[in-house]
This record gives sequence, C-alpha cells and structure tokens, in this order.
Amino acid sequence: MFYICHEIDTTKNIITNINPLYNTTLKAVLALAVTMTMASADAAVFERDFSTSGSDITDWTIIDANSDGNTWQALSSLKGISYDGMGCNAAADDWLFTPAFAVTAGKHYLVQYVVAQRGSFGADAVAVMSGYGASAEAMTTLLGDKVYENQTGVVTRYAHFMADRDGSYNIGFKVTSPADNGVVVLKSIKVVETAAQTPQPAPAMTATPRLADHTVMLKWYNAKYDSNKAPLPGQLKARIYCAGSRVGEIDVTAGAVSEYVVTPATFAGQTTFSVAMVLGDKESAKTSKTINLDDLAGERTEVKAFSLLNNDDGFKQWTIENLDGDAAKWEYDATRFDNVLVGGAYHSYDKDADDWFISPAVELTPGTRYILAYKAKSGVSFPASFSVSMGTAASASSQTTTLATYNAYAQNGFADEETAQFTVPSSGSYHFGFRTTNVQNALDLSEIKLYSVSGGAEPVEEPLVYEEPAETVVADDGNAEPIEAEHHQNICSPGVRLYADISRAQLDQYTMATPGIFRLTPESQYDPDYEHPDLEGSFSGGVAYNNGILYACMYDATGNIQEVHPIWRKYDAKTFELLSETTLPNNCECTTVSITYDASTDKIYGLVKDSSNTHLVEIDPATGTMTRIGEDYNISNTTRVLTIGCNAKGVLYCIFMDEEIIDGVQTHFMGRINKTTGQIANLGQVQGANMLPEDILYNMKFNQTLFFDNSQNKLYWMFQSSSVALGSTYTPIFEIDQHNCQAVLRTWIADDAKAVPGAYFTEPAMLAPAAVSDVTYTPAAAGATEGTLSFTMPTLTYDGTSLGASSLTYAVAEVDGSDISLSGTANPGEVVSLHVSGQEKIYNVEITVTNVDGASPAYPFEFVMGYDTPGAVTNVKLVESGPLTTTLTWDAPATGVHGLPYDPERISYIVLQYPNKQVASAGTTERSLVIEHDVDMQCYIYAVFTVYDGVANSYTLSNPVVMGAPIDAPYGGVFTKAADFYNYYTIIDANEDSHTWTFDTETGAIFYPYNYEQSADDWIISPPIKYYSDAEYELQFSVYSSNENYPESLEVTFGNDKTIAAQSNVLLDIPEVPTLGENYEITTFQIPVDVNPSGVYYYGFHAYSQPYMEYLVMYDIRLNVTKGSGVSEATATTSDFIAYDNDGRIVVINPAGYAVNIYTTSGVLVSTSSEKQQTLDVTPGVYVVKAQGSASPAVKVMVK
Repeated sequence: MFYICHEIDTTKNIITNINPLYNTTLKAVLALAVTMTMASADAAVFERDFSTSGSDITDWTIIDANSDGNTWQALSSLKGISYDGMGCNAAADDWLFTPAFAVTAGKHYLVQYVVAQRGSFGADAVAVMSGYGASAEAMTTLLGDKVYENQTGVVTRYAHFMADRDGSYNIGFKVTSPADNGVVVLKSIKVVETAAQTPQPAPAMTATPRLADHTVMLKWYNAKYDSNKAPLPGQLKARIYCAGSRVGEIDVTAGAVSEYVVTPATFAGQTTFSVAMVLGDKESAKTSKTINLDDLAGERTEVKAFSLLNNDDGFKQWTIENLDGDAAKWEYDATRFDNVLVGGAYHSYDKDADDWFISPAVELTPGTRYILAYKAKSGVSFPASFSVSMGTAASASSQTTTLATYNAYAQNGFADEETAQFTVPSSGSYHFGFRTTNVQNALDLSEIKLYSVSGGAEPVEEPLVYEEPAETVVADDGNAEPIEAEHHQNICSPGVRLYADISRAQLDQYTMATPGIFRLTPESQYDPDYEHPDLEGSFSGGVAYNNGILYACMYDATGNIQEVHPIWRKYDAKTFELLSETTLPNNCECTTVSITYDASTDKIYGLVKDSSNTHLVEIDPATGTMTRIGEDYNISNTTRVLTIGCNAKGVLYCIFMDEEIIDGVQTHFMGRINKTTGQIANLGQVQGANMLPEDILYNMKFNQTLFFDNSQNKLYWMFQSSSVALGSTYTPIFEIDQHNCQAVLRTWIADDAKAVPGAYFTEPAMLAPAAVSDVTYTPAAAGATEGTLSFTMPTLTYDGTSLGASSLTYAVAEVDGSDISLSGTANPGEVVSLHVSGQEKIYNVEITVTNVDGASPAYPFEFVMGYDTPGAVTNVKLVESGPLTTTLTWDAPATGVHGLPYDPERISYIVLQYPNKQVASAGTTERSLVIEHDVDMQCYIYAVFTVYDGVANSYTLSNPVVMGAPIDAPYGGVFTKAADFYNYYTIIDANEDSHTWTFDTETGAIFYPYNYEQSADDWIISPPIKYYSDAEYELQFSVYSSNENYPESLEVTFGNDKTIAAQSNVLLDIPEVPTLGENYEITTFQIPVDVNPSGVYYYGFHAYSQPYMEYLVMYDIRLNVTKGSGVSEATATTSDFIAYDNDGRIVVINPAGYAVNIYTTSGVLVSTSSEKQQTLDVTPGVYVVKAQGSASPAVKVMVK
C-alpha cells in the first residue's frame, strides 16, 4: 500500500462532463447547508445588530489610516456602520474596531458577521482580524480576508478563534477597497463560545481503478470550512478508507486537491472508497465513491439498435403500459437528426405518471458486460423523472432490475445518456423498460442502442469537478423608514429656481403643448404654464446646467430620428440668450435622451439611443462633440437604462428598469456608472415612499430625468407615471436616497407631461457662498416709508464647505426699480442691518453675496414700505333672516396682504351678487347687509370686496343659500340645465372635503365624485314644497353606482327644514347602490311619502359611500302626487334607456347602445342612432322615443 499526495492549482481546473463509464455516487452529505451551531440558548460574549439597535457607534473605534477624511461612519439612510467610497479619490485604508469584550484562555469562539455591499465597480476588500486591543498593532489573528465580489446585497460570514490568554478582546475590520469603489456596511456582529473546529466533509472526490497493478487512484478537494462555515486553518489531515477500513492518513492543505493510491485487498466487485477530513481530534463525515472493479474499459460492440420508426418492425414492436390510466402515455414522435428521420418516443405532461415503454426482446448471455445507451431530453425549467430497467418479459411487473434512475432530469435538447455496465445471470431473452413517474412538460427518447464491452484498456481517469457554491446573497432591505410628508412643498434652496425641459405634453385629446423650458414653482404646485414657456424649443435630447450656462441637445423625437441632425445649443441660463449652436451628425449618433453636467471634470455625459440600443457618451460642452464610452447597455431583453444624473462630486448615477414581458411588472433599480468604461454598478432596488394611496412606481417609459440639488446633495427623479389615486397620468418628482434607493414622492406635475428629458436647479458655482438667511424688514413706525433691512451672512459655500473667516461682499438691488441699491462687505455669519427708505409700495429686492469663486444664489425678498394693502375680509356668512330675506355679515381684514397693518380709515366695501355680478351694495363701511329676495327659487352667493383708496382688491365669497317661495307638487324631472339643480337644491358638503354633488351638463345627471381618503358625507336637499295631509305622494328617482367593484351608499331622507338635523326621517337606506345591469339597465326607485300635518317639507339625499369608491349618479328626481295610484312601499324597477327634453333638444341616455329611433306623433322617423349619449335639436312638439331590443317601453317627450 502506498500513496501519492501533492497540491493542485484549483484555479486551472476546467469543469467537464463526467465519464459515464463510472456510475458512482457521492454518498457524503456535503456541507452546503450546514446549520450553524450558534445555539440560541448560548449567551453572546459580544453582539451588535444595527437593524434593531440603531446606529450608535460612540463605543466603537474608527481609524482613518490614510487621513483622507473619508472613513467608517453611521449613515442615516443605511442601518449599520458604513464605508462610503463613492466619489472618493483615494483607496480605502480604514479600520473599524468593536468595543472590547472578555475572553478566557483556551476557549473557542465563533464570530458571525454580516456585511452588505452596493454600488461597487470591483471587489471590496475587508479583512477581519482580532486581538487584545483596538489598534492595528494589536490585530494579531487574521480571521478572514475573502473579498466581496460586486454583490448588491448582504452576505453572512463566520470566523473561529481560540483565546490564548484571558483579557479584553476586539474584532477589527480593515477596508482596503480601490478608490471610488462603492459602499460596504457592517450590519451586525455576534461572538459566542463554541467547541473546537470540526471540518466539513471533502466536497468532491473521484476513484479511478488501475488494472495493471490492481490499485485505485483517489483524488479529492480538501474542505475549506468547518461545520459552522468558519474557515479552517491551513493544515489538516485526511484519513482514507477502503471498504469501511482505515488504510491511511496524510497531511493536506485546506481547500487544495490531494491524491492517494489504494491497493484493495480484493480487486473485484463493488467497492467503496472514502475520505474524512481531520483537525485535531475532530473528524468530518466521510465522502465516498463506490465503483465496480469488474467494469471493463475496452472497445464497445453494438449488440442491437432498437428501431423507433413508426412501422411494424420499429415503434409498434414496443410495449406501452399506461398504469395510471390517464390520457398521458408514451407515443410515437417523428424525431430527426441532421434531417434524417430516426423516430422516437414522446411522453407529455403528467405530474403523477406511471407509464412504461418496454423494448422488444434481445438475447443476452452471462459473463458479458453490457451498456444500454440512449438519447433523452426534457427541459431545464420543466424537468422529468424516469428510470431504466431490465426484465425477462415485456411487462411492467417483469422489470425487476433497475439500471439507471433520473430524478428531476433537466435537459434542453437531446443528450447522450447510458446505464452503468451490467451483466445477466443466465442466457435468454431480456427486455428494457423506461418508466416515467413525473413529467413537468415533456420527455423524449431516441436512438436506443445496446452495446457489449470488452476488456484490455486502462480506465480513463475521471475528472475531479467541484465548483465552490456561491455565497447566499440576500437583498439589503429594511434600511429605509416609512416617510409621510406633505406634498408640494418647496424643494428649491433659497434663491434657486427649478426648470424642466418638457419636450412633449398633452393639453387635451387633440392638442399638444408647445415644447420648451418651463419654470416650476411651489406656488403653482409645480404645474408648468404651458401657454408661456420660458424658452421655446424641442429639446428632446435633454438639458444640462452649470454655473449660469444651459446646454441643450435640440431635435424633434416624434419623427424618424435617424434622419435628424441634433443641434447643440448653449444659452445664458438667466436671460435665455443663445450663446452658440452646432449642428451634429445624423444617423442616431447624437440623439441623446438624457444629459448631465459633471462639475468635477467640466464634462457632460449623455445617454444616446438609436432604434434599438442605448449607450453612454462623453460630450464636449463647447461643441456637443460626442465620444462613445463602453458597449451598448443591452443588460437583458427586459432591462433598459432610462436616465442619468451627476452630482458635483462627479458620481454618475442612472435609473434602469426591468419589465417582465408577460405580465408587465416593473422593477426599478438605481446604479452608478464608471465614467471610463461605462460599467453600471447596482446600488439597489428603488422603493417608493410617501406615495398616494394604492399607487406604485409605474413608468410610462418616455424620456425622463435625474437632477441634483448640490447644496444638499439631493437627487431627484422626474418621469411620467400613472396614478390610481388621481385617476390619471401624472409626472411625479421623487427624491431618491443615494444609499438605500428609497424614492420619496415630494410633488408632481398634474398635467400630462409625457416626456421630461431634463430638469435643473439654477445653482451657482459649488464654492460660491450660500444664500443669506434670516432676512427681515422692520419699519421705523407703523406706516413709515423707511426702516431697517437685516440679513445674516452665510458661513458655508453652496456645497456646504466652510467659508472660513474671509470677508464677503454683499449687494442689495431692487428688482424693476431704482429706489434701493446697497452694497458692502461683511464677515461670514455677521448680521447686516441697513437703513432703507422709499415710498409706500411693495418692494422686491434680491440679495447676493460674492467671494472669489462667484456669486451666491440671489435671495428674493418682498416687503412693504408704508401701510400694507388690506387683505380679504373674513368670516363671510349668508343666513336666512326671514321670509324671502337674508342677512350678509363679514369681518374686516385682520391684516394687510403681507401681514402688516393697513390704515382702517381708507377701507370700504363693495358687495356683488353672483353669478350675475349685480351690485348689492357699494362704498359701505358697515359690515352687514340685509337683502330682500324674489319669490322665484334661486341660489344666492355674494362676494365682498375690500376697497382701499378707491381701488377694489381681494374678495371673499359667502356660502350659498337657496331661497324662494314654497312650490307645489308635482315637482321635478330630469335636470335640463344647471340652474334646475343649483337654484333649487341645497348642497351640503358636511365633511368639507370639496368632493360633493355636481351637475353634469352633458347628461343632465347629478353625481357624487369619490374621495380616496375620506368617506362621503354629502347632502342635497330639495326646495321647500307644500304638502297636504289628505294627498298621497311618491318620490321617484333613478340612480346607479358607476363601478360594480366600488358600490356607493345612499340614504333618502325627509324633514321640515333644509338642515341635516331636520332630515331625521329616513325613507330608504341603500347601503349598496346597484350598478348598471347586464343590458345597462338603470334602477329607478319609488318611495311613498306620507305627510301629517300639512305644511312645507323637504326631501333629501345623503351620500355616505366609503373612501375610494367611484361615482354615484342620479337622474330624473320627481315628487309625484299619486291620488291613490302610487306605491304602498319602496320599490325598484329598471330601465335601460332614458329620454327627456333639455332646452328644446331631445337628450337620450342609451348605455346599452341600442338602435334608438325618434318619431313624431304622426309616425315620421326623425332620427336613428346607437350612440350611448345623443342630443338632437328638434322643433317644439311631442315625440316618441323607442329603443330596438330594449325591454323598456317607448318614451314620450314633450319639447317646448
């Protein structure tokens, strides 16, 4: 017995197909899923989990060894201790040490540490060491130095150490990553006592017989890790076993390849060879290979080629048994190889198969070694399970010898398969069977051949194949906290403006907006003024801004972009004066879809898109000349790069999106781009926050933009999307965290801005001063035209760097005026107070601060000299104060429009009645007015204007009051015009959410529109109607919910006043208002109304639908006097069309789309239409409206 042991370079090992001559089984349970033995019952000697304990690192030690100012830190947006190398020009050399913990001499410890990586262009190197002290010199034991390979996620690793003495111990993490590489985060660490290390089994092994000397060559990979997944020390031992008996032991190196030659006592039959890894007194489980030492390695001779052609001598000679009795079974398949028909067998999907395909007989003899070969295919994603067997008859019950078993066989395209060598016990006829037990899509067989094998040749050594399993990488989720913030707040730094390049916007169904550059302001809730672009032009290629200059790639993307010659333009960003332009090549060489300025290098980067691909370019700002970087961004068939944006530090970001082809599900990711190679490093999945109810990140995939506020290093993303809550498309503006990729909705453009290829803030140079702060104006006295203007000088540059102590220059200039022009010098942080004087008016000034690097943003400030202009009156109330009489009252303005005093001796009021704007009172100084009204029903609303020095200024509207003399029944019908509704019904928005009953001029219906946040609490109450106790009344109305999935809720009430409190009698409650029927029938309700005593009463309708329903629609409200012919209880009927008169026209509501004919009473056909809504001008008279196919009767309409 002897052995040969040496190390093999595993990096050169090539994975090859295993020689099928040896059908052996790796019996050891490999340690790929070994459960870590950190028993939960064991108390940790040290533990810190930043996902639950926060990121307080005051007791940790950090050393910036290379003194570059960038080191380990606690970032608010990532849970853990982070090293952020993005944008850092120096390679990392930084230490992080845990707080000290106690260890005991001779005890073993297991360390579990969790590290996240994101946005890295290459490997991040983080060495883990330990020692007695929080310093580099104290770190004497290397626990792990495996790098982190371009992963966007979290990995968990383990280390093992033994304390050589009692003392205080520290774990150290040293990061030495390349410059500008990415972010690594220590998420958690835990140290527990453990036992001495037990190696994992050898992960791979081969056994090759040598016939010449009757020996067997064993080769194997030595284990690298222990049973707790911690790395093993370099030197181990390997114990070798033959047929269960130990035959040798050698020294080996962890992770290397070793060899050993065994001489079996008996070189014959099935023999098992095993290897166990040994460290100290700990031995791993055995890794084993069983081979048949009787197998031959000589030439093969074909014994029989079984025909599978569909004829009497081929496929029809095979026996098919369908034991599970279902429709799936073995069938003929016209298989071809190289266009030659060879035939085959096919089995379709059957998850619980039990089907046999048994060959014709073949004569076999004992002492001969045979192999059955065949071609098979299934599918990588849809495997099949089957077995190959042998028996003495063509029946399933006779198939007693299993030759091969395939569990979850996954093979795209035919592969050559074969059994191990086998023999038969006696001469005779034998049959081979193929049995399926699970087919997830299909299983095919072809070219089934039997061979005999002769001896004489040495067996070919089986390749040793092992690929270390990839580390488990899980998403680094859970860093971002939920955010709820008010929308439409100012996102601009003081003195900075926001502009958007909107190259395509839809004003309505037929009208496109003029493309151009538009200012977006919080005052307008960021909606652009499409009628007045600040700069007109189709800048489909995007815009980029830097230090007062606007760069634009101008072309029209709606035509054939291969033919267009983009024009590169430079503008003065303040005046929009054109400074230069250059015509660029066509053929999609310069058709950018997004561009961004890199202030760190004074270069522009862009995404160029042709008909199918997207790639990165570097752009000369002066001429627009574009130089391609890297390859096309063909990440996958479903992934596209959408937009790019660069911050002042030169970090180039992008958004890319994966969209499933079948279901359209979108997943957005943020990446950073290597500006030299174009490589994209994934920062993580973008997760939406602060979004409207039920909304998701959905991208309409038009041109979009990333842009920075460099004063706070905030990244914004603007693109067209669709909102369920708004019920329309919109263009959200998200603020994206550059570390955890959380996208917080800040505001949106409500109009349909389809393509927004650029946006920018008008920022100064990064080292110019920030804007002034704490600006105030204090008048010398109330109404004085002089006072003190004060402000505080900045202490930081625009990008947040300290300004130091150097003196700064300030300037105060009036906008569109010359009364105020002041300048001077002051120190950073100094409060400047200036005397100003002028005249009584509103002043608008801009304050700038300048240093050697440039001017700060111009801080705009508005103030009033003299008395202020009064604001609007408040507390305007209109109440009924008697029969056909109302009283209007109001309070004087509390302050002026700027919050300052006004002169009360100069104010008076004008009162106008709306909507006809009739003057009810003029020049009054009183704050109440009694108004007499006509008997006709009408809705009264009044506007109270403040008048100052004879000039009418702002106004406030009163609440509406419907008033008129009580009317007689019958009353109602279809509303033919808005006045029929608003002048008669009192509308009460009880929850004051501005979602309330509204008249639809197109259909004559009234409807309640949903609120996605609040339940409905909205009333309409009838005009005053005279009821008599001896009469009978019936309230009739037609109503429906617009969506069957969102049923509305409605109460019908009755009372003696038009207040909610008086509507105490509920005539009918409809918790779920019906929708239109299958044939679009509208439900009509009829309710009896009993009155006692006689008097004036009101009926009401109360919508109380849940939040986020849809529309509650009502037609044709009538109060009928029935005189004994009415209903005795509430009833509901349906009708599938409605026809009525509306100001001399016939209106037909026909949701079912019937062919509707309109006749005169003499039978003359006037009109035929299938439109769902039709309006027909006719002469006065009576008409008959019929709907063909409708179950509803014809309707007579009288047109006046």
